[in-house]
Amino acid sequence: MLERLALTLAHQVKALNVEETESVEVLTFGFTIILHYLFTLLLVLAVGLLHGEIWLFLQIALSFTFMRVLTGGAHLDHSIGCTLLSVLFITAISWVPFANHAWILYGISGGLLIWKYAPYYEAHQVVHTEHWERQKKRIAYILIVLFIILAMFMSAQGLVLGVLLQGVLLTPIGLKVTRQLNRFILKGGETNEENS
Repeated sequence: MLERLALTLAHQVKALNVEETESVEVLTFGFTIILHYLFTLLLVLAVGLLHGEIWLFLQIALSFTFMRVLTGGAHLDHSIGCTLLSVLFITAISWVPFANHAWILYGISGGLLIWKYAPYYEAHQVVHTEHWERQKKRIAYILIVLFIILAMFMSAQGLVLGVLLQGVLLTPIGLKVTRQLNRFILKGGETNEENS
């Protein structure tokens, strides 16, 4: 769905200036990413509204997205599946309790998991230079500290939940769960023994 819309937009932009615009493939890729983030944001806001926690859901989505961009992670083969899975994970992590300042532990734990397992890239993804990856990881650490500070002083504990979510998804178990869900979605929900 999003891929088709991105392809349509790419063709329209390419038709405006055939000589000076990027290829349809490059434009499609860019539009797919933009549409994915917009659709995910709309779903996160809708689910947050249903739970009466729009601000919490927005915080989690924001920090999770920043951490994901900076540290990588397993991806699904279809953007709509990726969007739905992101919203599912954000919803699940929103139920983690904040009792007794546990959110500080969540931020530190997420940061340690990111330190140990990031960056992670799928075989088909572009891997940047080692220097650039170190820079991205440093930026991630700075954001983690900032998120913990904002959680302390501005009641923005959802920011550390996004960090924890990304950290967990980078672990071998998190990667395995994401891959299994990808296979499940691609097979249309089949769960027979042969395909396991």
